[in-house]
Order: sequence, then C-alpha cells, then structure tokens
Amino acid sequence: MKTNVLRNSAVAIGLGIIGASGVAQAQSPYSAPSRWNNFRPVSEKTQSAGEAAINVKNAANQIKSNAAVEELPAPIAAPDYSTHQSAPYQAAPYQTSPMPSAGFAPCEANGYSTHSYSNHSYSGSPQSSGACGSGVSAYSQAVSSNWDGTTYNGASSCNASGAGARPALFPYFGGANLLFFTLEEGAGRQIATGTNYGTGFNTSLVDPGYSTGFDISAGRYLDNGRFGLGLTYLLWNPGEEQVIGSGAAGAIRASMPQYRDVSLNFGSGPETVYDQIDGASVDSLGATNVRVSRDLQFQGIEANLYSFGLMGAQRAAYAGCGNGSVFGRGLGLGSGCGYGGATGPLARSSSGRVRVMTSHGFRWLQIDDSMETAYNVDGAPGYQAQDIYDNVDVENNLMGYQFGGMLNYCMGKRLNLNIGGKFGLYGNRAELKHRLGTETQLAYLNGDNTQTIDTTSTDTVLATLGELDLGLGYRISNAWTITGGYRVMGITGVASADDNYPNYYSSVAASGNIHADDSYLLHGGYLGMQFNW
Repeated sequence: MKTNVLRNSAVAIGLGIIGASGVAQAQSPYSAPSRWNNFRPVSEKTQSAGEAAINVKNAANQIKSNAAVEELPAPIAAPDYSTHQSAPYQAAPYQTSPMPSAGFAPCEANGYSTHSYSNHSYSGSPQSSGACGSGVSAYSQAVSSNWDGTTYNGASSCNASGAGARPALFPYFGGANLLFFTLEEGAGRQIATGTNYGTGFNTSLVDPGYSTGFDISAGRYLDNGRFGLGLTYLLWNPGEEQVIGSGAAGAIRASMPQYRDVSLNFGSGPETVYDQIDGASVDSLGATNVRVSRDLQFQGIEANLYSFGLMGAQRAAYAGCGNGSVFGRGLGLGSGCGYGGATGPLARSSSGRVRVMTSHGFRWLQIDDSMETAYNVDGAPGYQAQDIYDNVDVENNLMGYQFGGMLNYCMGKRLNLNIGGKFGLYGNRAELKHRLGTETQLAYLNGDNTQTIDTTSTDTVLATLGELDLGLGYRISNAWTITGGYRVMGITGVASADDNYPNYYSSVAASGNIHADDSYLLHGGYLGMQFNW
C-alpha cells in the first residue's frame, strides 16, 4: 500500500512539472510527421494548468486501477516496387478512421497527405485525435499517424465508407505561355546626320518593342513522381523593324568614318563610299534618304531533370472523389489516375505552404540578329540595284548546362506565388557575315579592288544566361492552373548586329572579325496555363 502511494505521488509530481513547464515555455505537443506537409498546420494548443491537473488525475487513476501499458503499433514495412503487377501491400493493422471525401483541395489542410507509388499502394489513415480525457496519449497519436510515404489503396473513386482515395499520379505534365517581351538595349549606334531625325538617327530606332512570343513545355514524371523530365521550346520573333530618314541631296552625312577607307566605281573611276553618300562624288548627287532595317529572333530548346522539394520529396495526386478528371468531373484522361500540381501533395515536403523544385538541364538558344543600312544615291525613288547597302548578319548558338529552381508558396486554397530562376554557362558559337556595296558590285579597299568587303568569320566564346521569374498561379482544378507573371532574361557573351559594324577598314581580315562581347536583355509579362504541373 505504501509503495502504491509513493508511486502515485511521484507520477503526479512529474506530470505536474511537465504541465507547468509547457505553460511557462509555451511549447506545443508533439506533431505527427504527416502534419509537416499541411498547408494549414493544425494549431498546437498550449496545455493550461487546469488541463495538466486533469491529465495528472487521469494518469493516477490509470495506475491505481493497474491499467495495462499502451502498446505502440508495429513498424510498417516498405512496399515492394520491383514489379508493377504485384498485389497491393496492406498497411500494419493499427486503428483507422474514415477520411471525409474531398473533390478539390489544392492546399490540403488535413493529415491525410498520403501517396501512391505507381501501381503499388498500401492503406491506412491517422487515428482520431480523440476527446480530452480519453486516455489516448499524444505520443501514441503521433506514432500511429501516417507519414507521407504511406498511401491509400490507389482507387480513383470514393470507397464504400465515403473516404477519399488517393489515386496514382497521372504521369504527364505540360504547359504553355504567351510572352509579351521587349528588348532592352543602349543608346544605339549613330548612322547619319542631316535627316529629318536631326542627330538622332541611330540604330535604337529599330530596337523591337513589345511583341508576342510563346513557350510550350511537356514532360513526364519519373520514379513514381520523385523526378520529372521535361522539354521546353521558346520562340520570340518580333519581326522586322524599319525606319527611313529623309533629307536634301548633299545634306546627309554618314556617321561612319570607315567609309573613307573603301571605294566604289560608278563609271568615272573609284571614289570612296563616304563621298558617294554625301554628294562629293562625280557620279552621285548624294543620298536623299537613309533606311535602317533590323530583324531579330530568339528561339531555343531546353531539357531539364526536375526534383521536387527537399530530402527526396515526390509529387503525388490529390485525394478525394472526382480527382481523376481534368475539369472536376468528367473528361478524365488518366483511367483511374489523379493529378497533382506545384502546390499539391508531396512526400517529405520542405514545409506546409512551401514547395521547392530544382532542375538540372541542357539548353540550346539561338539568336539571329540582322541589320541593313541602305543609302539611296542613284537619284531614283525607292531603293534600286545601284544604291549602297551595308549588311551585318550575326548568329549566336549557345549550348550548355543550366541550373534552376522554383519556389511555390501557397497563399490560399487555389492561389499560389511563384518565385524562380535559372542560370547557365554556355559555349557560344558566333558567326558574322558582312557585306558592303551595291547589288551588282562590292566595295573594296582603297587602291586594291581585289580586297572586297564580303566576309564571314566565326568564334567560340563563353556566354552566360540568367533568368528570373515572378508570378502567380490560380488552380481551376486539380489538373489545370492559370499562370501569369513577369520574366527577365539576361544574356552576355553574344554578338549583336549593331556592335559588329566595323570601326575601320585597315584590312579585310580586321574588318571581318566578329566581336561576341555584347549582351541582350529581354523582359516582359506572360500569361498561360499549366497541366498537372
């Protein structure tokens, strides 16, 4: 009798100290690992002194009545993934409770974040939290709760008890965006003076403004949603830009001093191109207008291997009825499969509202930049065969490795914030083609008509590409998300057309060398949709 009294007293004192410590330090009870994945984590209520006293009394009564020691459930064995034909693996026989059906829950707020592994699954659900004074300890609830490596039975519909089922993840994903981009460049290169543009006739007049492009992506999940392999194609082609500056014959002056080093023969002997343009030549009254044209295009393909979350997380389909459909009900594509998403369930996610996706990949980006400066010097309206044309065409082909990441923050049941970026190192194979003359003859170095200005040169240099993306996503169903945001893409170590006009013609070789030391900055908004991403 004395022993029982001492034992009860010791337990009461110990539990009282624990309860008081909880109040003093505002610590929360143990949280089940599965709840680390909740978008709305369960509020951990601090135990009050009165509740601690009730718990002490209940514990003392249990000991006094010689209650049996609570047995913890046996560990759950890992499922066998070696074949897709094996029978479903059944969970350990701990107590289960039905899960309420759910049609659409992008930001899952309960503890049923369980996942299917291809065709293999095993079932189970967390124990009921129980009422106060039920005698079920918080530790027992935590141990017996599911963690995000366990799954439901893989069915695509509700079971007989009305519990939601988590189907296998639909393995394909994709998306498309309209890109409203513009090119940001410097002040440009001066072309001519004496036109109706005054001293402001330069290459910046033909920089492309806001124009529409697109990107389109498609991919497949690998290793039961742990990874994804995707391809993306991008095209931005703003079309040709053109501007014409007019002036009186003999008043226009070319702002290209290198034209003094090369000549053309219009019948009275060789005369410099510079004199042909400003009217000092015997055979020319001078240019009456100057036309500058530019045609620019960006296109590329990238292949990326994606991984989801941290510590080996994986994509999973949403649980609930109707998840095997594209728009809530009907139009199913997965034959029993369900859909996930950027803010959908993950096994071992980094946190409740945050999703982190990283990527490693290969990218090819091609930039074509062509510029022509034409001088009307033949006295006839329009541009004819005997007018002077200065053409510079460059092509950049970037190929190399890139690393990227995307952070998705769930702001509500349907809305999520996306912050991402990519950075890559590339080898750029740059090529320059340069021609100066009329349509029928080439300009040549003064005094040597064999040294014509029609050259091609190439070079391989190191280039970099950085991309930043800030946007929002609104989920209209478990399968589809509307996206929009702003994207910036900066590229260095490339050749641009206006930067490759020669500064002198001391030799043909020198004038034909390519200079791949320029940069491009693309930026603008985008709007699109993603499927099961």
